[in-house]
Parts: sequence; structure tokens; C-alpha cells
Amino acid sequence: MNNKWIFPMLIVALACAGCTKTATGPLPTLTIPAPELGTPTMITATPQPTAPLQPPTLAVASPTAGPFSPFQAESMVDLLKLRVGPGFLFDALMLLNLGDQLTVQGKAPGAEWLKVEAADGSQGWVFAQLLKIDRDLRNVPIIQPQDVGVLNGKITDMTGLPISGIQFAITQGEARNAAVTDENGEFFAFFPIDVDEAWLVSFDGVVCTSNTWVDTSCTSYKNGYTGAVDPASLSVTLPSEEQLTFMWR
Repeated sequence: MNNKWIFPMLIVALACAGCTKTATGPLPTLTIPAPELGTPTMITATPQPTAPLQPPTLAVASPTAGPFSPFQAESMVDLLKLRVGPGFLFDALMLLNLGDQLTVQGKAPGAEWLKVEAADGSQGWVFAQLLKIDRDLRNVPIIQPQDVGVLNGKITDMTGLPISGIQFAITQGEARNAAVTDENGEFFAFFPIDVDEAWLVSFDGVVCTSNTWVDTSCTSYKNGYTGAVDPASLSVTLPSEEQLTFMWR
């Protein structure tokens, strides 16, 4: 079965607090805080064999040379959480309103979370998909988060080609985290430093900008791909410095 999601639904879904993800059950209710609605709605499709084309462009613009200068971004939703760490399981410092301005200072590895400063000087992390940004994130410097746990994984096809846009869910009971692979085929899921014990890392879906699709219509995988991940899931005990490896088939 091939999974995909539609990104316009992500923006509305992630803006809410305390909601549930119908595909995987309720979001975390442990002592660690719950994410903003988790991940996009999943739907299924049956791809038809199609000759492979060039993969879609993963960035909105070409990077330009020169030193980085912090720039302004805008909240696209109400109740956007400015968090103490780059992940859905971190506490919220404050709630931001639609249209609030933030200064982008850097990004966490994987570029899903941005280090920002609010108008009142508060600094924290925001999920990048919920910000209106007119810059290429490839030009934003990486800021290594401090006092966090991190789970790193990588997925390639059988030829060694990195596969982008593959989402993995990281769950422990009802607690849920998630991360999507970047253009290097890597994902980075961050956790509060005191989160430990066994977690299940599972293939959870494919983003429409993934290089697995024939084109951006997200209806057909390239010839030779079946839309499966091997293994489909792995159990890992945190903290872990091991890079998990997966194969896209």
C-alpha cells in the first residue's frame, strides 16, 4: 500500500492543541507535552507504472553566497507553540498568534525546526511548516540544540540514492514524535533529555515533495519502487547514538 499526504491540510491541523491523529490514535498524554496535532492526514493511492522523470525540486530557490543575516518570518496559524526544544514533545514557552513576527536565527539538523526570537525577546523553536518564509532554508545555519536527546536515521534505495520526504513516527504507547527525511535521506527526531526506554520507529508516510514520485502529482512512484520501507519498523532504546538505517523499495 502506498501512502501520501496533502500539505494544505498540515497547516490547519498542526495549529491546534490537544487534538488527535485519526490514523494512529491519540497524541501524547504523558508528563511530556503533546504536539500540535502531530502530522498531516494520510490517504492511499494505487500508482500506475510510469516512466521515471527527474525528481521534483526540493527547495524554493537556489542558495546564494554570502554571510547569513537573521530575517523575519510570520506565524501562519493561531496558537502556534514556541517551544523550549526542537520537537513536539518539548514544553511550550508561549503561544503565538496568526501573523506574529519572529526572527529566524538558525535551524536544527534536518531543517524541520527553526530557532527563532519572538517580539518580546523570548527565544525557542518553531515547526518550520507553520511559518511564512520567503527565504531558502538551505542558507540558514545549523544550530545544534543543547540538552536534548536525538534519534537519527537514514533511508536510501538499493542503489544508495538518499530518499527524501519519508516520514517516520517514533512512538511509545500513546506518546508520539515524528520526523521527515531531508534531501540527504536523513531524519532527526529530538527528545527532552530525560526521555528514555524503548521507542518504536515506524514508516508513516511519504511527502509529496519526495524524490520517490514520478512528479509532483504524487500519484505514481518511479518505476522500480513499490512504496515500501525495509524494515517497516525498528525498536530502539533511548538515548541512542546509533544511526538507524532503512531501505526504500
